[in-house]
Amino acid sequence: MEGGSLHDILQQHHRLPEEVICVLARNALEGLNYLHGMNIVHRDIKPSNLFLNEKGEVKIAYFGVSHVIEGIFEANDMNAVHVHT
Repeated sequence: MEGGSLHDILQQHHRLPEEVICVLARNALEGLNYLHGMNIVHRDIKPSNLFLNEKGEVKIAYFGVSHVIEGIFEANDMNAVHVHT
């Protein structure tokens, strides 16, 4: 992603304004809500797995330890999941 991971951004800036943190948190929570609605549990949310695109939108990455509840999706389908926030 063009903006890099939240981890990288925090390494560069050390602190972010409260308004920015609120927007990023809301974006991440909207993405998690979307995943949970598809019965996917990420299980590894951390700054290095949250990326910002060129618009400053949060994108959730790395689904290596995620879990699908109720077996609704095939394993190959998880690679195609693109979270829009």
